[in-house]
Amino acid sequence: MPDKNNSASDVNSGRTAYGVKAGVFGMIINVLLFALKLAAGLLSGGIAVMADAFNNLSDFGSSIITLFGFKLAARPADKEHPFGHGRLEYMSALAVSMLIVLVGVELIKSSVSKIFNPGSMDTGVLIYAVLVLSIALKVTMGCVYAYTEKKTGSLALKAAKADSFTDCIATGAVLISSVLFDLSGINIDAYIGLAVALMIIITGIRSAKETLDPLLGQPPSRETTDRIKAIALSYSGILDIHGLTVHSYGVGRSFASLHAVVPEDMGLTECHEMIDQCEREIEARLGIHMLIHVDPTGTKDVETLDVKARVQEIIRDINPALNIVDFRIHKDEHKMLFDIFVPVGMELDRYGLEKDAEQRVSAEFTDYSVKANVVMDA
Repeated sequence: MPDKNNSASDVNSGRTAYGVKAGVFGMIINVLLFALKLAAGLLSGGIAVMADAFNNLSDFGSSIITLFGFKLAARPADKEHPFGHGRLEYMSALAVSMLIVLVGVELIKSSVSKIFNPGSMDTGVLIYAVLVLSIALKVTMGCVYAYTEKKTGSLALKAAKADSFTDCIATGAVLISSVLFDLSGINIDAYIGLAVALMIIITGIRSAKETLDPLLGQPPSRETTDRIKAIALSYSGILDIHGLTVHSYGVGRSFASLHAVVPEDMGLTECHEMIDQCEREIEARLGIHMLIHVDPTGTKDVETLDVKARVQEIIRDINPALNIVDFRIHKDEHKMLFDIFVPVGMELDRYGLEKDAEQRVSAEFTDYSVKANVVMDA
């Protein structure tokens, strides 16, 4: 059997290599475009060309951040960061997005100033050649980023891809303004610069939002939860699952836990071996480190089953979407314990729900000390 740790290391190494190559490629292209457009802008006096030049300079900075983001995110777990450094990649993507927005704001200032204080504008073969070359290189760069993003799933590269294709549109607008000036003498250079700046800002804000979601924490995809459930329920000893939670610490660094309902008469050793095998299979197939908690069920005591059914009715009186799981009664201690299954997306006061449920159940079953626990599920 192959060493899973080595396999995961190989995957991460390959992913980092893709990211580094994309970052270096972006740095070379963007610094070249910045130099060409800056020269063309200074010679022509075109604010839109200058705006586009400094946009490429910000892209150069973005490529550096992307490069270091991949390098840092690939570092293994250590004492201070036991879950690895994968989220540094999200942070680098956020830094790229903020840099894009900052450049957009500065370009708005320059464009507005040029609107109120218009100057002369020169065009010619140099301007057209630089702009056409820029569009061609940006299309190429966007395709490279798209390919690499598909290979790595990187949000930083996704932001860079969106920025590259946005730059194609922006540079095309600058080219149109230059052609219009040559043909009619109408100078809309500053207005095009303003439009380019706004487009840059919108791209940056959209990328920032996509980056903040995984940093703040978001529910797993339905595909992921369905695959985990399918694997777990393929074991005959696991009757049902609930309380599935997945935490992502970067691409390929996910940890999950769930509650597995098993027959109460299953032997302890047999149950332990089954759960261990299930955890290993989920990690091997999905790359997710899994921890499974066992909830024994299947009591044949009619009285207990009747009490459970009545408690379920009481909980559903609070909200029809709620269900109880892991129901237990300790008759000798006069204790009743159960979890309340709450679907993800339902807004509620967890503490308030637990107390409300305990009070309602205690009012009907006065001989028992009742303890409820809310369980969120994907």
